Amino acid sequence: MTYQEIYTRFTDTTRNTATTPVNNETLGKAFINETENIILPLFPWPFLNRTANLTSVASQEGYELPIGAQSNKVTAVRLEVSSSLIYTARIVESWEFWEQLQSYATAASDTLRYAYIQDEQILLYPKPATASLTIRVRYRMAHKDMTQADYSTGSITSIVNAA
Repeated sequence: MTYQEIYTRFTDTTRNTATTPVNNETLGKAFINETENIILPLFPWPFLNRTANLTSVASQEGYELPIGAQSNKVTAVRLEVSSSLIYTARIVESWEFWEQLQSYATAASDTLRYAYIQDEQILLYPKPATASLTIRVRYRMAHKDMTQADYSTGSITSIVNAA
């Protein structure tokens, strides 16, 4: 069901389209989003899983997370040196362990071993030595609250991808 269909069902069920004393419309829309925020984390919904490719830069440690990725839901990071040589990073959970790795004077290398997610970045250890390699990131999409009614009039002539 679409957002509009769920909202219409709510107002039909409550038989209340009044805006006073409590705005039933606002309450219904809040219930829809609260329910989704409870249900979505409970199951591994396939439609929330994504893969994105980033491009390595020689001796660069940090890369921006793909748009829409949850920083705490990156499930895999790998460096594709060639079609037959792929290194999968171990995702580091501990800041202390990441700091210990940084204390080693390790030269850049295309043998990826670890990845750490900090804020909106993926940090790689060791830093890739070669530019233009594919860094494949698997992650779970962040859920956004629904706010817009269904678009049902007119036609869409162009679409711009925005975060």
